Amino acid sequence: MVYNNFPCFGEIAESGSPKLYNSYKELVAVNRIRELRLSREMKQSDLALLLKCASTAVSKYELGQLDVGSATICKLCEIFGCTADYLLGRSVLPTSEISEEEARLLQAYRRCDDRARDMVRLALAPFAQDATSSETA
Repeated sequence: MVYNNFPCFGEIAESGSPKLYNSYKELVAVNRIRELRLSREMKQSDLALLLKCASTAVSKYELGQLDVGSATICKLCEIFGCTADYLLGRSVLPTSEISEEEARLLQAYRRCDDRARDMVRLALAPFAQDATSSETA
């Protein structure tokens, strides 16, 4: 498989040939489990204890050799405090920290035509600049 001219190879399979991932997103999901585990300075055995599975299963999840079931995805999200979308490579944001009101406003914004969206962007521009400057300070 090639994604943006980048071959998506996994680890070397038992057959001696590299495992091809089905998609770039599958490669990202595999790397996210490892990335999250390492960011918490956990060993595969530590994660295996929390998941109530064998260390070899964690290794195979991380190598893309074993599909992660929905129950395990839910447990991984609880352990790492992230969303399933992030874990599966569907989002770049680890958490969805948005209130119900913010979600309603976003839905309303998405229903707007281009002119209304321009008006909203213009109205919010000063606040967006303040948020950017306070984050860098």
